[in-house]
Amino acid sequence: MRCSLLLLPLLLVACGQASMSADAGSDAPSPCPAYPPSIGEPCAAGARCHWLRCDDEGAVTALCTAGGTWDVSARPCPIDCMGTTCAPGQICAIFQSGSQSFQCVDDPCDGSALESCLCEVCPGGEPSRCSRSAFTVTCNTCFADICA
Repeated sequence: MRCSLLLLPLLLVACGQASMSADAGSDAPSPCPAYPPSIGEPCAAGARCHWLRCDDEGAVTALCTAGGTWDVSARPCPIDCMGTTCAPGQICAIFQSGSQSFQCVDDPCDGSALESCLCEVCPGGEPSRCSRSAFTVTCNTCFADICA
């Protein structure tokens, strides 16, 4: 289920110099499989992947070891969002535009690897305005020229 973000604060005044750049946090092609791998399966060394599968394994993290095999761990849902507990099946979205706000939103990837579509919760879905960290996405929502 996709979430509409029509209630974002329109704080374009005093945006400061905050900006985000596309990096490993963008929605670039991902080395992550659609579903969590088994421990020891081969992978691209250095890959880090996350799945929110609350009805099954929970919040799953897979790290590809230097030896090229997956190390997988899971923890129970729900996810913490800036001190607020999200409902099972939701991720944390942080919106920055001179001030910071946050909200829990439905998993945009619907159980697939978060690296494949987490930035879709950001306005416009632009990977260059998004960064990811595990089960949290941070969106640069300041579109004024002074924010560049």
